[in-house]
Amino acid sequence: MKMVLFCFATLSFFSCSNKTDTYNKEALTHTNKTKIHKQEPLPTFLLYGELAPIDYIEDRDTLITQKYGFNLKRVAYCEVTSKLIDSVKVINTANNLKMQQKYGKKWIANFETKTHLKVSIPNIE
Repeated sequence: MKMVLFCFATLSFFSCSNKTDTYNKEALTHTNKTKIHKQEPLPTFLLYGELAPIDYIEDRDTLITQKYGFNLKRVAYCEVTSKLIDSVKVINTANNLKMQQKYGKKWIANFETKTHLKVSIPNIE
């Protein structure tokens, strides 16, 4: 009787360990095939000056802007230097080109139509 129990315990031990090894091998194989895509950061438009009126998108509306592929960040309020204006112009122009390449030249008009909010980004031509 002891011999039968010993054989049964040994058999069940080896059968369980083999299933675990097979499962782990499948998991490792699946993990090795998975490719990780590095996501490019969203373009961030810089704002300065007075706060925008009520119907305009503002830097605090990140849930809305991120859904449409960009961010807003306020870098200054009323006190603005010419150096800051030049820096903001360079950054905002580059980000506007990225948005135009991805969403077309009328991306701002499309955003305003879909969200019923207006966009006022300084130094975009």
